[in-house]
Amino acid sequence: MIQNLRPKDVREIEYHDAPVGRYSTDFAAINFITKEQNTGGYVTLDAQQTIGGYLDGRYNGFAKINNGQTSYYIFSGYNLKNAVADKVVKTEGFRLQSTTVDRFFNSTGGRNRDHGGYGQFTIQHSKNRRFISVSAGVVTAQSSSTANGITTYSEPINIDQITYSLNKNKAISPKLSYYGQFDIRKNDLLITTLNTSYSHNKYNYNHISDENNVFSDTRDKMVKLEGQIMYQMKFEHRNTLSFILMDIFKAASTDYLGTHASKQQMWNSEALAFVEYTHQLTDRFRCTVRPGISMVNINLKGHEQHNFYFPRFFTQLTFNPNRSQQINFSLSIGNTMTSLSSRTRAVQPIDLIMSRRGNPDLKDVKLYDANISHSIQAERVNINTQLALSYNSDALTAGYIPENDRLIVGVYNGNFKRARFSPNITWKITDSFRGEFGSELCYMSYNNEYDSQHINYASANLSLIYFT
Repeated sequence: MIQNLRPKDVREIEYHDAPVGRYSTDFAAINFITKEQNTGGYVTLDAQQTIGGYLDGRYNGFAKINNGQTSYYIFSGYNLKNAVADKVVKTEGFRLQSTTVDRFFNSTGGRNRDHGGYGQFTIQHSKNRRFISVSAGVVTAQSSSTANGITTYSEPINIDQITYSLNKNKAISPKLSYYGQFDIRKNDLLITTLNTSYSHNKYNYNHISDENNVFSDTRDKMVKLEGQIMYQMKFEHRNTLSFILMDIFKAASTDYLGTHASKQQMWNSEALAFVEYTHQLTDRFRCTVRPGISMVNINLKGHEQHNFYFPRFFTQLTFNPNRSQQINFSLSIGNTMTSLSSRTRAVQPIDLIMSRRGNPDLKDVKLYDANISHSIQAERVNINTQLALSYNSDALTAGYIPENDRLIVGVYNGNFKRARFSPNITWKITDSFRGEFGSELCYMSYNNEYDSQHINYASANLSLIYFT
């Protein structure tokens, strides 16, 4: 809907890089405030297509009809990608129970294909002091990827094999959404949302090495319900007080067929309660505090139910030394739920040596984040600098365990750390010419009882854009 807005229909644009209140659960918010239209409408069509060794196409259609205080939106599209797979050369070492094996792989070819369609119908109604929006949509997707190569094993196996891997995925997901905004009193606002979705996915994996073959055939279904109620009160000097209740419910079932057959079922629910207060200390300084609590219930069929209770907390300080500068500091404490694929004990083969298996005893992941950013505008130049620190306790990490001359890739609770520094500069060289330079320095590490990894990287990008 945003992409198909006509420029003449946009009255103004609001950008919130430190959102609070009704946008408090968002990382950032961009509001496109449009002019009210009571009659008429328009239709737009757009297509994008690349050709050559990499085929990439996207085709969309959009229509809007205005009828008094009610608007109707219809959107549909289709995308297609077809590309040669990346060349891969890698060396691996496996420490099994009875021996140690080194493996060298050199890809000789492959191809990745995926395509799918999507559509959505939306009705929006605005009258007096209320706004209601209802949407229904569906997404379908199909993909396949192949990889050919030569695999060489060292002693004691000491063989060369021609390998072939095939992945096929098919998915369909309908969704129904509701959003309601009501002005209760002059300075009070009530917002209610409800999102429901269903997904049905099929995954097929086949790995062939000469005369040997491992395969899996997976059927995955999930129902998701998500609701939220927020009541916001506005006071003098732009101070606000908000009460937020949220609930997220997921019910998933997976049938694993093939080399290792099994059936897994799990439901999980997370209830969240927040109170947020934003105080405008001065014209240049604003403070937001949002304490809360998370209650997570996880029930995996055949296992004892797990209940987790964890405090949530968020605070944000925003300082504007002048109209062209902003300094923002935020600190948050949170948690996240684990999925069925991480908790299931079903064994899924990867190749002739490796298999993947979940862990039903996983704990809830705790998230601790701190961010500080500084932005400044000097005539035609904008400079933005950010330092982000993250620590995850009981994070989901990988562990490799030898078992019956195979290497099992499992999921285990561990610790994750990350520090990221990212400066960015944009320059409006002329009215028709723009330049942007960005860079990032990052340190990451994780550890559990079986493994530890440390990763450092640096990246940079330069973009030049000319408008005709």
